[in-house]
Amino acid sequence: MLNKSYGRIVFILCFIFFCFSFLHPVVNAADWPQRCMVWSETSISKTSVLSADGKLVLLTGQGELLFVEPSPEKFNTISRAQVIGGKCWTEPAIANGKLFLRNAQGILLCLDIRST
Repeated sequence: MLNKSYGRIVFILCFIFFCFSFLHPVVNAADWPQRCMVWSETSISKTSVLSADGKLVLLTGQGELLFVEPSPEKFNTISRAQVIGGKCWTEPAIANGKLFLRNAQGILLCLDIRST
């Protein structure tokens, strides 16, 4: 299969953010009313996309966590860090300001992502 979507599609204002591939997975932003892509970020692949506190939260398949400004103009990373090792194909979850991550080895990580 050449077309593949990874994880959720996040809808903020009139824009959708998602990871999708046609041969190579990339993070994308699209203008929903205009039905057009506004940017694609090729440096990040196989990424889960979530939204929290007005930001995009991305977890790569290699365990790198990124907080991204949900901008229609460009991919703008606020912060990024390698937080867990191994393959991370399980969708992360957010509850009560805590981000829950799990890798393929079954290691569960809970990060407090509330603003201080």
